[in-house]
Amino acid sequence: MLNRITFREHIELRIHLLGCSVCRVYGKQSRIINDMVRQLFKSSMPGEARLDESFKKELQERIEIELNKN
Repeated sequence: MLNRITFREHIELRIHLLGCSVCRVYGKQSRIINDMVRQLFKSSMPGEARLDESFKKELQERIEIELNKN
C-alpha cells in the first residue's frame, strides 16, 4: 500500500484474492483499522493521540461488526 504496484502485479493480486479468503479478511481488517486511525487523528488535538484501552476495545468491536456483515 505504500508504493504503486504494476498492472501485472495488480492482476496477479486480484487473481490471488479470488481464491484466498485469509488475504481478503486481512485486507478488510486493514482498511477498517486505517479508517479508524484516520478518524482518531482528525478528531484529536496534536499530542493527544493515544490508543487507550477503551479505544482499543471499541476498535476491536467495530472490526468484528464489519467482518460479520458479509
